[in-house]
Amino acid sequence: MKKTKIFRIIISYMLGFPLFAVSGESPKVPKDQFHLYLLVGQSNMAGRGKVEAQDKKTHPRLLTLTKQDKWAPAVAPLHFDKPFAGTGLGRTFGLRIVENNPDATVGLIPCAAGGSPISTWEPSGYHGQTKSHPWDDAIKRAKIAMQFGVLKGILWHQGESDCQKGLAEIYEKKLHELVSRFRKELKSPEVPFIVGQMGQFAERPWSKEKKMVDAAHRALSKKVKRTAFVDSDGLGHKGDKVHFSATAFRELGKRYANAYLEKFTERTAKTTPVKNKCPNILFAIADDWGFGHAGAYGCDWVRTPSFDRVARDGILFKRAYTPNAKCAPSRAIILTGRYSWQLEQAANHMNVFPSKFGGFVETLEANQYFTGYTGKGWGPGIANDAQGKRRLITGRSFAKRKAKPPARGISSNDYAANFKDFLAAVPEGQAWCFWYGTTEPHRGYEYGNGVKNGKKLSDVDRVPAFWPDNEMVRNDMLDYSMEVEHYDMHLGRILAALKKSGQLDDTLVIATSDHGMPFPRCKGQAYESSNHIPMAAMWSRGINGKGRIVDDYVSFADLAPTFLEVAGIKNPAPIMQPMTGRSLTDVFDSPESGQVIAKRDHVLIGKERHDVGRPQNGGYPIRGIVKGDKLYLRNYETNRWPGGNPETGYLNCDGSPTKTVLLNQRRNGNPKFWQMNFGKRPTHELFDLKIDPHCVKNLAEDKAHLDLRYKLSEQMEQELRAQGDPRQLGNGKIFDSYPFVGNWNNFFENFTSGKKTPGTGWVNASDYEKTQLDLSR
Repeated sequence: MKKTKIFRIIISYMLGFPLFAVSGESPKVPKDQFHLYLLVGQSNMAGRGKVEAQDKKTHPRLLTLTKQDKWAPAVAPLHFDKPFAGTGLGRTFGLRIVENNPDATVGLIPCAAGGSPISTWEPSGYHGQTKSHPWDDAIKRAKIAMQFGVLKGILWHQGESDCQKGLAEIYEKKLHELVSRFRKELKSPEVPFIVGQMGQFAERPWSKEKKMVDAAHRALSKKVKRTAFVDSDGLGHKGDKVHFSATAFRELGKRYANAYLEKFTERTAKTTPVKNKCPNILFAIADDWGFGHAGAYGCDWVRTPSFDRVARDGILFKRAYTPNAKCAPSRAIILTGRYSWQLEQAANHMNVFPSKFGGFVETLEANQYFTGYTGKGWGPGIANDAQGKRRLITGRSFAKRKAKPPARGISSNDYAANFKDFLAAVPEGQAWCFWYGTTEPHRGYEYGNGVKNGKKLSDVDRVPAFWPDNEMVRNDMLDYSMEVEHYDMHLGRILAALKKSGQLDDTLVIATSDHGMPFPRCKGQAYESSNHIPMAAMWSRGINGKGRIVDDYVSFADLAPTFLEVAGIKNPAPIMQPMTGRSLTDVFDSPESGQVIAKRDHVLIGKERHDVGRPQNGGYPIRGIVKGDKLYLRNYETNRWPGGNPETGYLNCDGSPTKTVLLNQRRNGNPKFWQMNFGKRPTHELFDLKIDPHCVKNLAEDKAHLDLRYKLSEQMEQELRAQGDPRQLGNGKIFDSYPFVGNWNNFFENFTSGKKTPGTGWVNASDYEKTQLDLSR
């Protein structure tokens, strides 16, 4: 007997855990130092991840209560609800807790039941799948454990089984009752209760019922004291679209621990966020993502959990606009804080960016910020300094990491991995600015990719009134949604990396897009679907309140002043010219939603020359104003084709299935939608965006709206003159005189005369009209 006991002691210390962990005897630690955590819920609490070697490593101060109610080392699988239980979130939760409390031993009490609805978590409730009484069993095991330690927290991950009609409606009530019942039965009225978010797997939109359950989880911490919510942003599934992967489970456990440590304990140095004198800046910009196509705006067919998180933890802007709806000029506005008509050549697309117009990133770099970017920065065009050297206009490039694209047309850039490389390169203690710019959802797309990934044509709630509603158009929209979701997925990974590094709270995050979607009458035009863009901002230490929805009109010209002000840079000269935009810090500082700053009641928009394809390098100049949900546009060259000349393929409109549908309809004798998208336009256009967001009913010549048109026109022109707009000062032709970069000058003349011209890969060969059109407007 003595030999056996000695042998057990030797083995125990060789394996690195105390004797009681092997024998199942009572823990040999003081009761107040044995901290207990109850793990309850269904399969995503139980864990279904693949068990790997790392999940089997023991820690001398991390134990679990086995199925036999004995204490043992906490290794996967912890739960025993079903034979295929695997890696879950409990072990990494416990590891992080013990790492942050060197005086405590942690005891996990696993009690999950896969597939169990919340109704089975009531006294005497029975769950047929696991042949168990989840509530009764959990209470029994918790009380056994509490003979040896102190209950410090309850972790709840459940809800999928209640995402059904008739159950979701009562879920929140039952959840609140559950919290109260646990606390009462276990005589722990103040014990923290942490609830985790269901998996946000992007393959299909969430049902109304799933959204209701998710809302109950999110709202718990606001309605019940000493509770917390843990998000699942950026976490993937194991291939079944139901359960988290092993990697995701491990990360989720850490998030539970971080939430517990942040809210219910005094945090140690290991979990204290990095603090800089000035905030870090993460600017996340998609390429061609239109307004409204995000969950935060109520959209179901585009899943954007990461963007929604930024909005939820900060501000959602409902009236953010780019003044110019094309890549290069829009991004030039962001960088300089000036409108495109104030930027000389940089007002145009495929241009030279004048060196005298420095940007906010260059200014931050000169003021001790470490700057970098991945993906698409500014362009297309050339941006050199006065000596002809390439400018770091969006910072140093980080682009080494690659990943297999999920579909044709999606970049191989592993944006999030490249961001992690950037973080590793930032000198210790130095503030930084990172430009995360995807090339998604820019075209091209893999046709049918949306349906291939489980989406349905009926998921699209509304096809814009200026396109026909048919299978090809809906497929095109779903394929676009997949690319938006790719941007959002990497945004989630980037936010997770920031959170893991402890820098998220000290980082101003702005997520947005450069302009509207790459479809006819959107990108490259000046309608509501062209310039209105999604935007959300998050900064834990700098934005007053969370979940605010702001109605103020916001312009891209406001971003550079915002970034420089939060960085403490009062005078950006000589790098930058005077900025026209206004910092958004007044909006950040206010706790209000709705209209926050009365003066932010309008935005100016417009355009000059975008792509090639018109005679004499001509553009399609427009100026406009959006105020009080009214859009007024002034078209200056109405004899020109808005989307580019037909015989050169309407080159200011990317090729797409939708574009092909419109062109073929006209060729087959049905020009209705072609006219709305490509036909010539009148001098004045006026739209009531509240009742006509698609801008199909022009009110400009309506007698009842003439006074409004005159007022908007007068205000617009007055402000443009004050800004020095050459077009208002009699020199508008200067914009067409600026040369294109490369071999693009005189493209129309060279093409129509049969000379060799550069390839126009952004449109389809069938976009070129074989006969010259001269249709009346």
